[in-house]
Amino acid sequence: MIAGAAAGVAAAASQMIEDASVDVPVLSGDLKDSGRVEADPGSLRAQAAWDVSSPEGFHYAETQHEDVLQHINGLFAARWAEKAINRRGDFYLRIIARTAEASLRGRGGA
Repeated sequence: MIAGAAAGVAAAASQMIEDASVDVPVLSGDLKDSGRVEADPGSLRAQAAWDVSSPEGFHYAETQHEDVLQHINGLFAARWAEKAINRRGDFYLRIIARTAEASLRGRGGA
């Protein structure tokens, strides 16, 4: 059950990155392409992160996500991860539940 739920958490985080990509500001594509998932199966946690820094060490992704109100043409705004979660949070929970359930069935449970 734990392994299935952990896989579901990682899958939900990956889907959230994909869904959030429509709101990620695009100047060069580096920010949008930097989305990744770091999963910790033992704790049932996965972190979705965008990680782009300038050559000078300025953490561009964090600043864009947290502070920038609009970018370039005004179509993209900060907090793209929260937007995806607010739009499809229930769907991500269903991914976790379905993956955990499939894992149980594969082991002869439920």
